[in-house]
Amino acid sequence: LCSDPIARRLIELTGCPLAVPSANITGKPSPTKASHVLEDLNGQIDGIVDGGETQHGMESTVISFEDPHRPTILRHGVIEKKEIEIVLNRNVYIHPLALTFNGCSSFNKLRSAVRLFSSWEEIRIYLKLSPTSKRMMMSKEKSAPIQGNYFHLDEKNLYEGLRTADRDGYAEVLVCCSPELKKDVTLLNKLKQIART
Repeated sequence: LCSDPIARRLIELTGCPLAVPSANITGKPSPTKASHVLEDLNGQIDGIVDGGETQHGMESTVISFEDPHRPTILRHGVIEKKEIEIVLNRNVYIHPLALTFNGCSSFNKLRSAVRLFSSWEEIRIYLKLSPTSKRMMMSKEKSAPIQGNYFHLDEKNLYEGLRTADRDGYAEVLVCCSPELKKDVTLLNKLKQIART
């Protein structure tokens, strides 16, 4: 059951369950606000119900109970495997396709290559050794110790950052996986799914 009050009200008004597709184009970062939906689907839909930014900024976790004795994650999302295991009081398995992004290793329509680094020093070396291109750096730190275009990641804005990089023509997004970022398992898993390292 959906926790969003607007979606629940729409279901209540229709008087029946609704089966609806996501408001995004496959291969692009999911929309986290109405302006993203308009950007992707303008001219293809009749309207948008704007309920504000999404609560989590990432897809929901999808789990299969086809075999009730073997609950299986089909898509990683905002609810982590450990949390599900605690609620179910049993092991939860991960389907091999959950280790990729919707069966793909990356957002195939994202023009910016996402690359992960374990330190700012690795990024410095990469910048010295690789050809010059328009790059955006991201991390959970307040600022970057390297001069350049920087996007401060938080728990909710990864897709906003990727959309900005794509829209503004960045060839690469260089992500510093700092100790703080590594603590955010959901964000790190999503970055690993998207990255082209």
